[in-house]
Parts: sequence; structure tokens; C-alpha cells
Amino acid sequence: MIDAEMRATIRRLHFNRHLTVNAVAEALGIHHDTVRRAIGTSRMEEVRAALSELEKYETTILDTLAIYPKISASRIYLYSKSKDMVVVCAASSDGPQSCDLGLLPAFSER
Repeated sequence: MIDAEMRATIRRLHFNRHLTVNAVAEALGIHHDTVRRAIGTSRMEEVRAALSELEKYETTILDTLAIYPKISASRIYLYSKSKDMVVVCAASSDGPQSCDLGLLPAFSER
């Protein structure tokens, strides 16, 4: 078992100095699986946190994709960061719903 200080050293060498797993293991005199565990633990926590952050945008993203199926993920990301990202759908008596994305400057340019 490694302590928090060793874990921080491993992460610093790997992420900041861009050393490979084997290079970190050799430099610190520990097994490469120990390095992988130290790096991987926090990565999984970051992934879980990112997924939970995404959940609050899930319905908006799905609605946006329903309206604009060819929109890129990067554009959805940019608009999700905007305070203006609101999908408004109005039911129409003569046909399907009409939807609008409240911030269409970039959409209308294309």
C-alpha cells in the first residue's frame, strides 16, 4: 500500500513530467502495477464526476440531437457551457412539434 505522498509523486511524474508508467516505476523503485493503480484510481473518479456532470444536460443534449442530428459534440459542448442553452418546443395542431434552440447565431450561420 502506498501513502498519499507517494501517490502524489507518481501522479506528478506521470501527468506533469509525462513519464511513462515504466519510467515512473523505475525512478521510484516500485512495481509498474503499483504505478498503474495510483494513476488509475483518480482517473476513474474523474470519469465518474464527469458523467454525473453530464447528467444535468442529458435531456437538453438529446433534444438538441433530435432537432439537429448532425451537430458536432464540440458544438453541443460549447452551447452547454452557455447560459443561453435552452431547447424550446411548441406543440403545433397541424403537425409535429417545432423546436428552437434559443441561441442560434452559430446554427443560423451554417
